[in-house]
Amino acid sequence: MEILVPYNDQILTNGSDSYAGGSPYVISMKRLQIPGLPSIVNATLLTTIVSAGNAYTFNASRSLHALALDGRAPKFLKRLNKRGVPYMAVIVVMLLSCLAYLALGSSSAEVINWILRFV
Repeated sequence: MEILVPYNDQILTNGSDSYAGGSPYVISMKRLQIPGLPSIVNATLLTTIVSAGNAYTFNASRSLHALALDGRAPKFLKRLNKRGVPYMAVIVVMLLSCLAYLALGSSSAEVINWILRFV
């Protein structure tokens, strides 16, 4: 039984040269013909992605807060809630993450220009 996925596999490319229709990990697990394995792979990948996002948000917000305490970032990033979370730094990091996600689209410049009109 083969679990390798060739670059021109119909499921992977969906019949197109520019579209990735499926994850090669999931396609290879389907080829093993073990029931439930593709779902386990998807769950593992999603858990890993969410965990990495949480870690990056935590580290970036704490770094911004530390920079604000040193006077190297805006003062509003020093604010903490009653549990000691630098919530303003978390908000800034999340907003920057959303702007970075916009870069994937072709109309990101239009959105950024729209935002800059209000700043």
